[in-house]
Amino acid sequence: MLAFYKKVLAFFVALLLISVALAYICWQSSRVQDSLLPVQDSVFPWYAFAISDVSSGGESTIALNHADWELDFAFLLKPDAPYPFASVALEFERKDPLQFIDLSRYSALSFEVRCRPRNVMQVSLQTFDKNFTKPDQPLTFRNPTAFFSCDEQSRQLRVDLRTLEIPEWWLQYNKLELSDNGFDLSQVRTIAFTITSQSPMDVPADVVIDKLALEGRRWSSVYIGSVLGGLLWLGFLWWFLRQYKLALTANVREKILQDRPLIAYQQLSIEPHNDREKSAVLKFMATEYSNSELSVEVAVNALGISRNKINEILKDQLGMTFNVYLNKLRLTEAARLLTENKQANITEIAYSVGYNNVSYFNKLFKNEYGCTPKVFKNLSQSDE
Repeated sequence: MLAFYKKVLAFFVALLLISVALAYICWQSSRVQDSLLPVQDSVFPWYAFAISDVSSGGESTIALNHADWELDFAFLLKPDAPYPFASVALEFERKDPLQFIDLSRYSALSFEVRCRPRNVMQVSLQTFDKNFTKPDQPLTFRNPTAFFSCDEQSRQLRVDLRTLEIPEWWLQYNKLELSDNGFDLSQVRTIAFTITSQSPMDVPADVVIDKLALEGRRWSSVYIGSVLGGLLWLGFLWWFLRQYKLALTANVREKILQDRPLIAYQQLSIEPHNDREKSAVLKFMATEYSNSELSVEVAVNALGISRNKINEILKDQLGMTFNVYLNKLRLTEAARLLTENKQANITEIAYSVGYNNVSYFNKLFKNEYGCTPKVFKNLSQSDE
């Protein structure tokens, strides 16, 4: 069985490495990154526009320098308006005004950004709410938002779309409860980069956003990999059970061949011995092993030989103590009966070889032969 377990371990390690490699390949291949910049490579057609607080009486200005390979815009934020404001938005093109872009398969928005001077900005989505939004009123669109900081050093950022938050001011403005902060990524109108209250005031500033992309997972690759991995492990399990049966069968047959010549009671009971005490002990054991009450004390009383002498004889002849040899005799005879009798009843055999406790018999048998009596019986008779 040792060779079998070594073989199984080798196959297990190989399959484990294959599974890890397969999982890595499937996970990597499941990664989706759809570009929004440059505009000609965008997965969704869009156009950019800039807005500021001028429409509400403010004096802030914003100029979109270009929006082809990158979003490059400059702004000057003025404190005159109650809420100074400037923003650049990417509005997705659509044929139907009430049809919006589905971004639900994406989990993140990634981009590189650099600002001069240092700035704190926000990125937000404009999402449609069928129970609340009025298409002709922009402030009724939900705008889940995340904040980020930037400076003159270009930084790669990744915004988790699933953890965006609805601003408190928007909920209060629309007289909604603060807990009403859900949004629908399958109904997106725009992606906007907006100045915040912590943006530089009365200072000319510019922002450059590059490598804008949507990230997600193509879960079909993961599912296919999981199915393939599952089939591989099921195949391994099938192979293991088959090989285990073959190895166990070979081990059982080898055990039978080893035990029968050594201690088969039929031979021991008629074999001549020059030493009368040795002969008496071996014959007594071979004929009385089925007595469930048999013990070394019973043997001492029946043979008139001391306990130490009995154990000494058995040690010299067979290398076993009384109890070890007794169990060996019983289990070997049980194995013979299980092998030769297709109709053998395990409980009856246990009693016939001297065990009154079937559970104890099963335990001893499994320790001796590596399997239960029932499995042993099936294996030993499988080729007959």
